Amino acid sequence: MVTSKYSRIQLFIHFFIPIIFLGLFVKLITKDPETIKSFWVIILPVAILLILYHFFYKAPSIVFDENFITIKRFFKKSVFGWDQVSNVFLSKKEKFSILHIFGQSLEAMKLEFKEGKSLIVWSGMYRNMAELRAFVSQKLNDKLHFIKEGNSSNLKNSFINKKYSGNAFFTANTLLIVGIAIFFFLKFDAKPGKEWVLLIPVLFILLIYIFLGAQMNFFEIKNDLIIIRNHYFPWKKLEFNINEIEEVSKESQKKRSDGLRIITKDFQSKFYGAGTLKDKTWEELLADLGSMGLKTQND
Repeated sequence: MVTSKYSRIQLFIHFFIPIIFLGLFVKLITKDPETIKSFWVIILPVAILLILYHFFYKAPSIVFDENFITIKRFFKKSVFGWDQVSNVFLSKKEKFSILHIFGQSLEAMKLEFKEGKSLIVWSGMYRNMAELRAFVSQKLNDKLHFIKEGNSSNLKNSFINKKYSGNAFFTANTLLIVGIAIFFFLKFDAKPGKEWVLLIPVLFILLIYIFLGAQMNFFEIKNDLIIIRNHYFPWKKLEFNINEIEEVSKESQKKRSDGLRIITKDFQSKFYGAGTLKDKTWEELLADLGSMGLKTQND
């Protein structure tokens, strides 16, 4: 039996932060009853409750056991037998909508049931996604579907030392860091005896550099290895053996650089942002990986 476990980061963002704001709001109106007349007295608690509802509706508690699939949303429980599943996509792009207004395409596992319903298990919402995928794969191996099968031919030796990258100096990430640095240089002036405050913009720029650096990866193929390197952190080097990879996909995330998601045969999933790659380079990378026998997706 496998029970879903929420991502700690997502749980903090979508549960604990709204609860904290709700507590502060209750404390405010208790201390100052006049705030009840404010327009925000209605909007704020409604918005907080909608965030909580949206999170637990989109990411329900899931239990896979030997006989049943149990889905728990608030006070409602749905139970399906494994024989009711018609199709399984271990990795598929699905639209993650927010109140049916905003949305973006995110990676997920999807189970389609014979009666027309479906269960979408969002990768970013659960920290034991690999365990969930492995259990489903074991139970429904004959119903697995893949978006795009790889080429059966083996062309590993055709891509020795091939690099997939772009110009790191003229990306939005780099220009943003340079722009912030110029702004602080022109506007920030420390008073005599308080030079230590200069550390504030330096630390801020450093944090931005580290955060955006996670989106500045590029890729190399060398024999049977996919190598991930980074423009901002040249010492970074991660290697994946082609034979250990189940699937790769290009993934677009809202307000972030496009990236490559790698899913290994033990169903570990990792996203590598690559802000310098252009559409043509992405197409070439996915085509080359597909010709090496890997399943590929391009959203």
